[in-house]
Amino acid sequence: MKLFRCLIEGINFPFELEGRFELFGFYTTRFVRAETPQDAELLALEMLRADPKLDVPASKRTQDTKVYFEEIEEIDSIPEGVSESGTGYAFFRMESEPG
Repeated sequence: MKLFRCLIEGINFPFELEGRFELFGFYTTRFVRAETPQDAELLALEMLRADPKLDVPASKRTQDTKVYFEEIEEIDSIPEGVSESGTGYAFFRMESEPG
């Protein structure tokens, strides 16, 4: 199997901050082993869906919540010091308020 680095952006994720829900976006990188870039995208998406950090109460979910794959690149090896799959997020506050 090939190794892929998936650069991902998420937008309009409602998270509770100081007692109220606000919309946030994030950037993250996931490393996956797959046969094709399309398979890598599906595997990385499954990883995000299974991550409890992104768990949003059903009553706060919106159709505006989206995930974009900015880049899927085949690489030779995972960078030193990074876990096999990759973890972590860089969150940012969205400009609009949840509906």
